[in-house]
Amino acid sequence: METDDFFRQATLLICGNLEIDKALQSTLKFLKKVMPLDRIFLEYYDRNFKSMRTIATATGEDCSEMDLLTPLSKSAQQSAKLTDLPEGKDVFIFEKPYERAISREMLEFHNVPCSSLMVMYLKSNEQMLGALVIITEKEQYNQSHADIVALLQDPFALATSNAIQHREVIKLKELLTDDNQYLNQELYRLSGDEIIGSNFGLKEVMFHVRQVAPLDSPVLLSGETGVGK
Repeated sequence: METDDFFRQATLLICGNLEIDKALQSTLKFLKKVMPLDRIFLEYYDRNFKSMRTIATATGEDCSEMDLLTPLSKSAQQSAKLTDLPEGKDVFIFEKPYERAISREMLEFHNVPCSSLMVMYLKSNEQMLGALVIITEKEQYNQSHADIVALLQDPFALATSNAIQHREVIKLKELLTDDNQYLNQELYRLSGDEIIGSNFGLKEVMFHVRQVAPLDSPVLLSGETGVGK
């Protein structure tokens, strides 16, 4: 396959689905045509918790979004901080992944067998977004495999940035919903729930109110102007 055609098809798979786990799975199946590949992880180093945070994973059979922290030893934390990366290099091959602290601890935590793995660091405007981890269980990666993966750094960085921002929007929406419920409860508590006349002249009205209150359907109030609709 020509390089341009490969890049175009892979980019459509990577960026064509806002559900990042499904995008990873589609890309995995596509990349398996040109390299050994059993699992993909998308993750980043969370400095607040000094742990690796996994946000998605995929195999050929299944995929899932997640928000999972992997605790790291001090030596693994130092590698995860990415303070000593060679200039101009973004894809690294781990030929013996169990001999390095960070790859060993991640593989053991996720209980994933691995004979060789590649890590591609993802950046946007020089800001580190995270890392794509590509795993094979029985074979070995070489430089030609790394060169193929390196072609897809920009599409993966874009998809990762979109996924993180989308997740933040959902969290903010949930927070706003919680705040709104809390404020409504406070208003109800401060204003009280007693309606004057609910047990006398408005008794029948309150009966109908209780019937429609749990529903989301609109309610039409009818009557002459000035009667207190």
